[in-house]
Amino acid sequence: MILLVALLSFAAHAQAISVSESLLRLYHLTDGKQWKKSNGWREAAEGTDRKSPVCSWYGVTCQGNISALDEETIIGLDLAENNLKGKVPEHLWSMPSLASVNLEGNLIHDAGFEGFESSESKAPINKVFLTDNKLTSLSGLESASSTLKELRIGSNHFKQFPEEIFQLKHLKTLQVSDIADMTGTLSTMIGNLLNLRDLEISYTALKGTIPTEVGLLEKLEFLDLHDNKFHGALPTELGNLVKLHTISMENRGEDTGGLTGPLPSFEDLSVLTNLYLDHNALTGTIPKDFLENSAVTKKDVSVYLSNNKLSGRIPRELERFEKLHLEVQGNRINEIPDELCQKNEWMLGQVADFGCDAILCPKGSFAESGRRESLDNPCTKCPHGEEDAPHLGSLDCDSKPSEAAGQSEGGGGSLFRFAELVIAFVVVFSMGLFVAAARRVKRMNMVMPTSHSDVFDDAFDSEGDSDIGLENVSLEEIGEPSPKGLYI
Repeated sequence: MILLVALLSFAAHAQAISVSESLLRLYHLTDGKQWKKSNGWREAAEGTDRKSPVCSWYGVTCQGNISALDEETIIGLDLAENNLKGKVPEHLWSMPSLASVNLEGNLIHDAGFEGFESSESKAPINKVFLTDNKLTSLSGLESASSTLKELRIGSNHFKQFPEEIFQLKHLKTLQVSDIADMTGTLSTMIGNLLNLRDLEISYTALKGTIPTEVGLLEKLEFLDLHDNKFHGALPTELGNLVKLHTISMENRGEDTGGLTGPLPSFEDLSVLTNLYLDHNALTGTIPKDFLENSAVTKKDVSVYLSNNKLSGRIPRELERFEKLHLEVQGNRINEIPDELCQKNEWMLGQVADFGCDAILCPKGSFAESGRRESLDNPCTKCPHGEEDAPHLGSLDCDSKPSEAAGQSEGGGGSLFRFAELVIAFVVVFSMGLFVAAARRVKRMNMVMPTSHSDVFDDAFDSEGDSDIGLENVSLEEIGEPSPKGLYI
């Protein structure tokens, strides 16, 4: 019995430290013969070279000397875009020093994360990159070591947001993007990830409202939720995330969502330098206290609010920003304070060249970008002026007057169309009279003159030749004129 226990203990120990065996299982389970690069792996698998250290194999990173024979020094594995197919062995996640795994751009359908559950010795994994594979589940990942800080799993085949992620409370970076088939809503459990610094969930079919629990992630510095199908108002709790330098929630893709409601002031986000909320359906005005407590007024700051339903004027208070890039075209803005048109470093210095036009094209004109960006794309006047472009920053000339324009002009648009119809009627009627008159003149030209000499004069051409052979015709044969002037 003692011998049996000893043998089992030795076997377990051998399994735990057999790093090379774990790697060879990875080679076989992912069709290693078809890898693009397999230096060291192939030779070891075929038994043609057993002397080369594992640290010399392609994609293997060791701590210290590459020629070291101690397999426990392996800290990284990078086999990105190497044509791996199939399943990752569970043993990989028990390698004693493995901190970083990059398997992006392959054809892996099972990451083998169950190895975290079955292994007593978990790899001290820090980064896992599995973007662009064929994963449908992350089962077992919830048992990963607390050392896991960065997870990238975009461009896979998840149907729902993997709930295992919400158990990874030590994560600092999470990237889940480009998964068009991922439906459902974003769980309120996102608020569990209190250590997140960078959060990206983009280009998915997630819908519903953005959970207010996002406001619990007070360490967040980068928040990217663009091009999903979220709707509803922006959570006011975003104002709690005072470390944010970037918010990206634009919806530029087709069939994406549209955030509604008012634009928050974000007055307490003092280090916010990049705000992207364009192509939504935000309403109301830009608040006067917008970014009021900013500590980056002398730095480059980008605010994208274009293609919403914002109205009113651009707040004069924004003049405190020295290098602001403000995109607000495609809204219902009707006024730019003169002070802002003198901020020469705004819009990448374009305000110095084009004044207010660099911010928004005037009413009654348009540009493809809604503003003037260079000498080659000036703001062009619309055929019907403000009727076609009633707001600042129009992207085109709308031939149909907007409801707002009709109300502001007292129905002038309708009167203009009526006048056009009247003019068209007069023209057509005049043409009808002209045609009738022409036909009457033609009938009159068929009437013969009352003098015999006129007949002979008309019968000859300009050279004196007869056109109708009347040289020997007598007056008697011609006859006398009838009472109506026709010869019979």
